[in-house]
Amino acid sequence: MQKKSLRCSGAFPDPKLRIAADADVVVFCTRLPSDAELGLASTMTAALPLPRTPMIGRYVINEMLIPKKHGPQLWEALGGTELNDYVEFMNWPIISSESQFVGHLNQMTKSGGKRSLIDRLLSRPATSDIYAIVRDGRALGIRAYRSIDLTHRTVESGRVIKSRSLAGTLASLESTYLAMVRAFDECGFRRWESETSAENIAARRSMEKSGLTLEGIARSARQVDGRDCDLARYAITADDWPTAKAAMERKLYQGPAMDSPALAEH
Repeated sequence: MQKKSLRCSGAFPDPKLRIAADADVVVFCTRLPSDAELGLASTMTAALPLPRTPMIGRYVINEMLIPKKHGPQLWEALGGTELNDYVEFMNWPIISSESQFVGHLNQMTKSGGKRSLIDRLLSRPATSDIYAIVRDGRALGIRAYRSIDLTHRTVESGRVIKSRSLAGTLASLESTYLAMVRAFDECGFRRWESETSAENIAARRSMEKSGLTLEGIARSARQVDGRDCDLARYAITADDWPTAKAAMERKLYQGPAMDSPALAEH
């Protein structure tokens, strides 16, 4: 078999020439000197990689999604085939059984955490980390970090699915709060993005109550069941975060320790 070669360059953890082979492709990568070695001041500070450890709060835990463990719980919490109503806008396949649902979760976790050869060589993180939202030992929803960009310190919140028993509760608000604390406070991200159907008023209200600002409507950005759908795009920056964080903490921790939709309105 004839080998093909691709030459690239980039900064690696060690200064040695790296040669990596993947199937019938050989990649030769040479290291460029860092800014420090050239005596140049760095103009950018990268965010830290997002840990995959559980985020533990008073009402809820965000923990890495394990399809075999969380899948059956989510299938029950989302009402079995009723979950198709939750994921219509996400272009999921029609889910007709628990086994198919668990299989789809497996595919999601594998594709989200998959890294190309170049990504591994350049020490780039996975593009998506998917979490189960767990309350009282049961998974009641899903959330994910997507489009993780350590260099520009931006991250997107996506694949958020909440059961009816979770939506509108303090547990729902705290799940978002914990994920944002990790991104902004622990890892130094500077921008958090999210998007939803422009017609999904409940999701848009939830984003606004978390401190996100509407940045625009992307017209005909998705097709669902053959019809064009608009996307509402929201974001919050590190400058906005302290005010939003304080507002969420007042709702979560300074009132009665009750998980009530009337208290959270989230």
